[in-house]
Amino acid sequence: MKRYIWQLMGGVLLSIYMLLAGSLALADEAQVAAGAEIYSEFCQNCHGPDKSGLASYRGDLDAFTERLEGMTDEMPDFAGFFEADEIADLYAYLTAE
Repeated sequence: MKRYIWQLMGGVLLSIYMLLAGSLALADEAQVAAGAEIYSEFCQNCHGPDKSGLASYRGDLDAFTERLEGMTDEMPDFAGFFEADEIADLYAYLTAE
């Protein structure tokens, strides 16, 4: 009986995990799509339509935010131009494979 309960619990947990993973994948796809729109409108003139101007960038979200906020010498200052969710969307697009 105990074994059956553990098997049942494992099945339930696996089902919950699969549902959550699927929801996260949809959220990620939406975020990447939103980032692609932002990139197309504001970034591709300097960095190219295929992200080729960003091929060497390997920073995390915090470093990317600093770059956009003008805290580095590599980019013009965009402080206050993008909302936090737009920055996250853009970062998701840039780091998507």
